[in-house]
Amino acid sequence: MSVADAGLQLSLMDAAAQAIAPTSVPTTLIPIVQIVSGIVYKYKGSNHSKIVGKAVLTIGALHGLRFLWSTINPIIVPSLTSSIKVSTDTELGVRITDWLSQTASGTPSRHTDLDGDEKRLLKGNWETNGQYALAEYKGWRLFHGIPLYVSEEDQQVEGPHDRHGNKGVATKTIVTITAIGPSRILDRLIKEVLAVVDPDEKKYTRVHSVGAGGGGNQNWDVRKAMSRPMDTIELEQSLKKDFVDDILHFNTTERRKYYTNRGIPWKRGYLIFGPPGTGKSSLAFASAGMIGSDLYRVSLAQIAGEGNMSHLFSEIEKRDILLLEDIDSAGINREVMNADQKSKKAGKNSISLSGLLNAIDDLAEGVIVMMTSNSPESLDKALIHPGRIDKQIFMGNASPELAKSMFQRMYSEDNAAIPVTSKIVQLSEQFAQKVPDSKLTPAELQGFLLQHTPEDALLNIETWAQKIIESKEKGLNIVGVKADDEALGIKKPSENASSAEQSVPKELCANSSGDTLSDKFSDDGSDEVSDDESDDFSDDECEFDQE
Repeated sequence: MSVADAGLQLSLMDAAAQAIAPTSVPTTLIPIVQIVSGIVYKYKGSNHSKIVGKAVLTIGALHGLRFLWSTINPIIVPSLTSSIKVSTDTELGVRITDWLSQTASGTPSRHTDLDGDEKRLLKGNWETNGQYALAEYKGWRLFHGIPLYVSEEDQQVEGPHDRHGNKGVATKTIVTITAIGPSRILDRLIKEVLAVVDPDEKKYTRVHSVGAGGGGNQNWDVRKAMSRPMDTIELEQSLKKDFVDDILHFNTTERRKYYTNRGIPWKRGYLIFGPPGTGKSSLAFASAGMIGSDLYRVSLAQIAGEGNMSHLFSEIEKRDILLLEDIDSAGINREVMNADQKSKKAGKNSISLSGLLNAIDDLAEGVIVMMTSNSPESLDKALIHPGRIDKQIFMGNASPELAKSMFQRMYSEDNAAIPVTSKIVQLSEQFAQKVPDSKLTPAELQGFLLQHTPEDALLNIETWAQKIIESKEKGLNIVGVKADDEALGIKKPSENASSAEQSVPKELCANSSGDTLSDKFSDDGSDEVSDDESDDFSDDECEFDQE
């Protein structure tokens, strides 16, 4: 290279450097230009000034644009795009990753408009400013003609504390979906994701319970449980109908508008009271399944302080049910409000009546509060006055009518479409006549029926009930262990056949199908009767139709 050519090359580099802002051209650019210049000179001879000049200007321009983009990107991109991010360990994250898997070809699923409650599934699971991540399906795709970009990153978050109290570290995967355009594009995507409903999903109820938390912070632990039909709740039919009508009516859009237009908080409270074992918590669980709500199950003794209580209650959204179990045994009563008592019992983890009332009043609109109590008279009136508790439901011991209903339910076919046989109906009527009124809880009766066939139950109910009632009156907790059936007066049909014949009407023993009791209650796979119990029946015992 001649001196003149070298001088020309340096002057061109100076010109390029002046054309681009000094901070935009990295120092590594100069060696690159020299290499390009050497290659061009080798193959083009001395006539390479224009080529080198264009190369320098092009490289400088590209670096300048890159610098410009890095400067305006944080300002321009957020205004032109929208994004969401969600953790793959949440239910929404699983739903979205499944949806991305099903639409991997880029063809969007059929759009279905929802009623606006779809964000119930999003609680605690997404951020509106966000990004959204996925593993195998990262990259660009089209959603109704709109470009989407899917990315993924791992984040370290606070994990559970170890047994020494040291803070733990956990890793979670964040999936980010970014759309070119306004946020309504992602709103539409979320609707489509939530519209893809697993047919089995309606069979389950999400039950939230208070978790241990870490570092003093408590959160909800969630599990799915098979929904319980309201028909299985043992409550007098008139009371059950009144309750079901009330909660279904409250849960309508029209009722919400009625409350809103009149300036009334759209909330509903129920006090469910009665002795233990009468199904108070079961009523709340069945209610959640009936209206498709999540159930938040709380014993106030589990909550470490009012701060945690406020945090936990703030995550409950409209149409969900908050169940406060055994509210009378949590120390939230009139005595706690006494100044001396309060000063003795209060601590950093205590919950005062005023704190509980504020937390209930601050619940989101549409939340249904259910409290259970064994001793409602011990509750402070401020806790159960109208506006907090709108309806009181008594669940007492079993009446003969309730015993009849339980007998039919326990011994009916599993298929609800098959009506209860006439023989079971007649047996249930006889059974109900032998059950003492309001002396036994539904739970006690259910436990008894689970261990006996219809004939055996009819044979032993009076003796068993008498022993149970006597034991309860004496304050005994342990009653009728298996090894001591004689102490309870439990008889087996094989031990007293003549008694069995007297207890079961002869007209109920005819069966044209030839199926025996042991056939009906053990051979069909039912676990309601043990093998030992089924062995007590012979083919000439009373038989039941399988109609």
